[in-house]
Amino acid sequence: MVQKDIPIIHIDTVGADRDRGHASPCNVVGNIRDILRALSSVPTLRHRWDAQALREHRRKLRQALTPARERFSPHHAIVAMRELFPKDGILTADVGAHTHLIGQLWETHRRGKLLVSNGWSSMGFGIPAAISAKLVQPGRPVLACVGDGAS
Repeated sequence: MVQKDIPIIHIDTVGADRDRGHASPCNVVGNIRDILRALSSVPTLRHRWDAQALREHRRKLRQALTPARERFSPHHAIVAMRELFPKDGILTADVGAHTHLIGQLWETHRRGKLLVSNGWSSMGFGIPAAISAKLVQPGRPVLACVGDGAS
């Protein structure tokens, strides 16, 4: 069931094509370059998270994503991979149900150590990305995490 009470902010060269019932309080149609130029002049919004609230949010999110289970579950694989894989290694993640778990659970210790496709939608990205990472940084361990649709 689709939740229809979440407002959609739509920015495009054409109007939003949406189901009836979806709220669209902001439907900006026009030249993308002009729209982005206007948006870039909007003052930066300040977030309201303090450091403790952010730590608590992350703790609750991790707890929700790693429930205790008697049987082996996807989050067990990701946690085990992180424990066993060197901190300076590079993980590439293909598209699939595992992608969002990796995005939330995989702890990176330096920039450039987690490679995922932009928009999380390019099936088949994981293995070529791993090969490329190994060619660029041959001394680093590289791990590709792929799902059933990309192997």
